[in-house]
Amino acid sequence: MDIRKTQALRDILRDKSLLKEKCYIDGKWVAGKGAIDVTNPVNEEVIASVPNLGETET
Repeated sequence: MDIRKTQALRDILRDKSLLKEKCYIDGKWVAGKGAIDVTNPVNEEVIASVPNLGETET
């Protein structure tokens, strides 16, 4: 992947409105009990949140 594509992907990921805090399960968006932050391991910056789902939600 070249640097221009990498930068474009970073710009897209910075737009938090594109990221859902739900999971798509069996044709439906399912919310969890809170969220878990996803961090960049290099600088520990929070880059996203994912739903905290358990066995009952899945």
